[in-house]
Amino acid sequence: KIAKRFEGVKEEQYPAVIHSHTLNKTNHFTSFPEHIHFVTHLREDLDVIESFSQSIREAGGWVHEQPLALDNNMVKPNFMMNPSTCYHCYEGLENETLEGEGIVVTAIAKCHRFESKNHSDFGRLLDFSMREIIFVGKPDFVKENRLKSIEYLKELAVEWNVDSMLEIANDPFFTNDFQVKASFQRNQEMKYELRLTIPHVKKSIACSSVNFHSNTFGNAFNIKMGKRNAVTGCVGFGIERWAFAFLAQYGLDEQAWPASFREQYHAWQEKAL
Repeated sequence: KIAKRFEGVKEEQYPAVIHSHTLNKTNHFTSFPEHIHFVTHLREDLDVIESFSQSIREAGGWVHEQPLALDNNMVKPNFMMNPSTCYHCYEGLENETLEGEGIVVTAIAKCHRFESKNHSDFGRLLDFSMREIIFVGKPDFVKENRLKSIEYLKELAVEWNVDSMLEIANDPFFTNDFQVKASFQRNQEMKYELRLTIPHVKKSIACSSVNFHSNTFGNAFNIKMGKRNAVTGCVGFGIERWAFAFLAQYGLDEQAWPASFREQYHAWQEKAL
């Protein structure tokens, strides 16, 4: 609905896994190491495979408390579960020189983040769907489209009549330089979040974010605009969070939903059929 408002937007599809080389270029290993789900497998050794299988049989099946010799049995991971939709976009543009002012890409992908005890809280899923609209290009192009996306978010919140607020935010960095990174993001207004109210617990949850990355990813992936590296920005939508927050506010009875939302929902159902 919002992505289609951007002229020339291109829809892409991305896998649920991402290569370690790509994730390394995004600095995810140093900024958000606690989120990462590693993908590995048994070593390609018949003795290792048989020994592993025999240990499971002897234990009577998979036993959570049973220790596993990971270093001996598993190979070092080359892939991780993808934690953010836009990373694949930058990987796909690596070493390219873009023409014009820039490009707009949109995609929905399954993302994965481990958040420890926070998973007991509402809206914290191991596996979730994230729609992103990604801007890559010259600084003015990215900044202008980012401002448009903020206005489109406001309009959507009004149209669907959801109780919400838009605020300057920062990423929840886990590393020792949290204060420096978070303060920089806030001072430069690099991140906004649209938070929707969950009335029954008197809390709100971040359902969309609008981000400006400057030339961080343009530098990391050598994406060029002429002789200079591109800048990037994106707006993200947590699909399950939007659904959860909307239903928390309006319930399951469609007749209680705002008329504009109900009409669009029925149109989407017919299109899906």
